[in-house]
Amino acid sequence: MVRARRWALLLLATVSLTTARELAASRAAQLRLQHDYPNLFPAVGNEPSKFDPLLNSLEELHHALETMQSDYFKIWLGKWPDAIDWTAAVMGTHVSAALYSLTRSLEYIMPGTYAEQGTELKIEGQRVENEINKYFSQAITYFFGEDHFAIRTQAHDDMLWVVLGWLENIRFIREHNSLHYPPTSDSTGGSRWYGKQFEGAFAHRARVFYDLAKKGWDWKLCGGGMTWDPHKAPYKNAITNELFIAASIGMYLYFPGDSNCSPFMSTHDGLDDDARIAEEGDGVCEPPYGPAPAHDPIYLQSAVNGYKWLKNSNMTNTKGLYVDGFHIRDWGKNHTIGTGNCDERNEMVYTYNQGVLLSGLRGLWEGTGDLNYLDDGHKLVRDAIRATGWRPGHGLIVEDGKWWFGLGKDGILTETCDPLGTCSQNGQTFKGIFFHHLTLFCKPLPLSPLIPGKTHGASKAVAKLHRQSCKEYAPWVARNAQAALRTRDKRGRFGGWWGALSGKEDEARLPETPDGAVDYRNRLVRTQDKYEDTPRESGPDVQFATMQKKETEFRIERMKTQGGDLNDRGRGRTVETQGGGVAVRQPTKDRTWKYLTLDLFFTSLKSTDTTMSSKNIIVILGITGNQGGSVATEFLNHPNWTIRGISRSPSSARSAAWTAKGVAMVAADLNDTDSLEHALKGATAIFGVTDYWQHFWNPANRVRATETGQTLNEISYELEVQQGKNLVDAAASVEGLDRLVLSTLSKSREWSHGRITWNYHSDAKWAAVEYMRERYPELAARSSLLQAAVFMENYRKLARKQTDGSYKIRCPIKADTPVPMIDHRADTGHFVKALLDVAPGKNLAAHGSLVSWSQFCQLASKLSGVTFTYEQCTVDDFDVMILGGAGREIGEMFVYTEDPGYYGADPSITNPENLGVNVQTKSIETFLKEDLPSFLKQ
Repeated sequence: MVRARRWALLLLATVSLTTARELAASRAAQLRLQHDYPNLFPAVGNEPSKFDPLLNSLEELHHALETMQSDYFKIWLGKWPDAIDWTAAVMGTHVSAALYSLTRSLEYIMPGTYAEQGTELKIEGQRVENEINKYFSQAITYFFGEDHFAIRTQAHDDMLWVVLGWLENIRFIREHNSLHYPPTSDSTGGSRWYGKQFEGAFAHRARVFYDLAKKGWDWKLCGGGMTWDPHKAPYKNAITNELFIAASIGMYLYFPGDSNCSPFMSTHDGLDDDARIAEEGDGVCEPPYGPAPAHDPIYLQSAVNGYKWLKNSNMTNTKGLYVDGFHIRDWGKNHTIGTGNCDERNEMVYTYNQGVLLSGLRGLWEGTGDLNYLDDGHKLVRDAIRATGWRPGHGLIVEDGKWWFGLGKDGILTETCDPLGTCSQNGQTFKGIFFHHLTLFCKPLPLSPLIPGKTHGASKAVAKLHRQSCKEYAPWVARNAQAALRTRDKRGRFGGWWGALSGKEDEARLPETPDGAVDYRNRLVRTQDKYEDTPRESGPDVQFATMQKKETEFRIERMKTQGGDLNDRGRGRTVETQGGGVAVRQPTKDRTWKYLTLDLFFTSLKSTDTTMSSKNIIVILGITGNQGGSVATEFLNHPNWTIRGISRSPSSARSAAWTAKGVAMVAADLNDTDSLEHALKGATAIFGVTDYWQHFWNPANRVRATETGQTLNEISYELEVQQGKNLVDAAASVEGLDRLVLSTLSKSREWSHGRITWNYHSDAKWAAVEYMRERYPELAARSSLLQAAVFMENYRKLARKQTDGSYKIRCPIKADTPVPMIDHRADTGHFVKALLDVAPGKNLAAHGSLVSWSQFCQLASKLSGVTFTYEQCTVDDFDVMILGGAGREIGEMFVYTEDPGYYGADPSITNPENLGVNVQTKSIETFLKEDLPSFLKQ
C-alpha cells in the first residue's frame, strides 16, 4: 500500500483542492488537526520498514483454527476441557472473530437469496460456508457448555470476558447474514441463515453478565473504578477497568436488545434445573427487571466514565504502558478502608493490559465522535510496539547493551513469563487478546454513522489518517505472525513464546521484571520439572516473585544445553497458546488493513513501504477481456495480492477459467452502480476499463441508431461515458481504497483544437477522468491513469494480402510517423503493477515500442521472408477499407497520432522510462517473431 510520508501527500489525499483559498483553509484545518490530535498522524521514518508477507494468511487461519478445535475442543462437552472459565470465554471470542474473518474472505451469495441474480453458487463459496457452519455449530455447543453459573460467582473481569465473547458472536452473525443471506425480492426482510435465531440467546447472556459485573464499579474508593474480585481486598486493576470500558461501549454499539425479562433466578425457582431454565428466561416480566433496549445511552455513559477514571488514575508507567493495578494502603486496618486511595501500585506489565482498551477507545470514538479517544489509542499502540524493541515507521531499535524493552525484544511481543517458562493459563492467553483488540481498533472508520442518531462517522481526512497510522503497524504485526508460525510443532500447535529459537544462547536470558512488580497472573513453582499452580497464600508477594525467578534459571540452562524446544517447558502447548496463534493469524477483508489482522491481520493491511507489498485485494474489471486478463495474469504472480474479477456472467466459461486459477469471480455490470459498489467493496486497488467497441458492434445499438438518427459512434460514446461515470461513482464509495488505475485515452477533440471530431472512443474514456476530477477530487488524488497505446495485433486488420503474395498496410498518416504500440495482452498487467509501486497521480503513456509503419513493414519482411509494404491513404479511403462503419473513427485516430501525437500535447504524460521503476515490456520485434507465423497461416 502506498503510504503518504510527507505532509503534502496527506493533504492531497484528504482535501479538495479547488481554489487557493480553499487550499489554505484546508491546510490550516489539517494543521489544527495535527496539533490537537498528533497521534492520529503516522510517524515519519527514515526508511520504510521491510518485511516478508506470509504467502497465504487465510489458509494459515484455517489450519490454526482447525487445530485448536480438533485438538482441544470436545463437542460432546461443549467446551475446551483444559481451559479455565475465563480463558474458555476468550477462546470462544477467537473462534467468533475467526469466523468474522472467514465470512469476509470470499464474495458469494447463497442460492435462493437473490432471485434476480441468476448465478450459480461457486464451489469455493460453498466450502467456506460449510466451514463457517461447522465452527458456528461448535460455538452454539459452547453456549450450552459454558459454566455460566460458576462464572457468576467469580471475579468481575471473568464475567466481562463472557460479555465480550457473546457480543463478538453477535457481530459475526450480523455480518455473515448481511453478506451472504440478503433478503429475497419476495421476502419481508427476514433472515435466511439459521444462526440468526441464536442472536437473542447470546444477547441475553451478554446482558446477564454485564449486569452482574457492573456491580463492581465503586465511587467510594479511589474516586471510582472497577474492583477486580468481590471476594478479596479491593484491588483496582487495569484489566478489569479496560474490560468494563470495552464491554460497556460494546453493549451500546452491538447489543440488539433483550426481551427476556428474567435474567436472574426468580425467588420461586427452587431447584438448580429450574434455575438453569430461568437463566434462559420464562417470559415473565417482574420489576425491577424488564426488557433491555438496544443502544441504551447508559452503556455509553458508563464507558465514558470508565475511561475518564482510568486515564486519570496514574496507572501508566514511564513507557506509557498500563501497569497491573492499585492496592489501597492500610485497607482493613482497624476495620477501616485505610486511605481509601489507590496509592500502592503494582508495576507488573502484561501485554493484554495494552490491548483490551484499544477496542474500547475505538468504540468510544464511534459513540461520541470525540477524536481524543482515537488519539489516545494510537499513542498506546505505538508505546506497546516500542516496548518490544520496534519503532513504528523505522524498524528495530538498537541500543547498546539493551535487549529487553518492557514487553519483549527484537520486535516480538513477549510476556515476562515466556522466557522463564512459567506462564500459567492466564499468561498464555494474553498475547492473543492483544492482537484481537488491536484488530478491532484498526477497523476502517465509517464515513457516515452506522446507527443514525446513535453513532458518528469520520471525515475522509480523519478516516485516511487512522488507516495510514494503522498501516504503519503492519510490518511489526507481520514480524510477530511469522515468529508465531515458527513455534508450531508437527501437529500444527502454536507455542506460547514466539521469540524462542532453539539452540540460540541469548534466548535463555531472563527478562527484567520492574521494581515493585508482583506477577499475580503466573504463579507457578517447579516440582521435579513439572510446573503447578501455586496458591496465593504461599508467602509474601515479593519473596515469591524472587524465588520463582531463581528456581527457573536452572531449567533454562538445561534447555539451552540440550537444544530442546523452549515451548515445551512449563504448561507447554495448550489451547491458550493455540488461541494466540488463531488471533495473530486472523485475516480480514476489513480493508482495515488488509494486512492488519492477521479484516484481520494479513489480508487487510498494507505495508508502510511505498510499494503495496503486503496482502491486498485488487479488483479487476474486464477480466475476461484482454487488458483485464493481462492484469490478472500479472497479479497471479504476486502472492501478497488477492484477485477479485468482475464479470456480468461469473458462471461463463471464461470466468470459470479464472476461477480455476484462484480468482474470486463476482457478478457486476457497469450499467448497474449498485452491483459495482457491492463488487468493489473492500478493494485495495481497482483496475477499471470500459469498452467502447462492445457498444459499437452491438446489433441493438445499430437498430437504435436507425430509429433515433444518431450515428452509431455517438450512441457508443454516450454509453461508454455513462459506464465510466458509474465506475467512478462506485470506486468513490469504497472505504479504504488506496488506488484506482483507470484505463483511459487522450481527449483528442481538445488537444487537436477541434480538428479531430470522430475519435469518440478516445474522448469517451477521458470523460470519466474529467468527471472524477470534478466530482471526486480526493479519489482523483489516489488514482493513476494508463493510456494504452495502439495494439500491436491491430496490424492484422490493416495488412491486406496482395495477388503476388505480399502484404500491404494502408493508413492515413505518413510512412515515418512514429506510432506508440503495446502488446496489451502481455504488458497491461506490467504497467498496472508499476503504477501501484509508485505514488498516485501518474498519467502513463503505456507503450512497448515507438515504431513507424515504414519500420514495421521492414521488420515484418525481415522476420517472415514475406514482403510487407506501406501506402498512405486518406481518411475517406480508410473509411471504405474498414467495414462496419468504424473506418472514419480509426482513421481520425491515426491522423491525431501524427498531429499532435497519440497522447496529445498533454504535459502530464509520463513515459515508461521516467516512471521510476523498471517495467518489463515486449518490443515490436519480439511480438512479431511470435505472431507472424500464425498470421501468415490464416
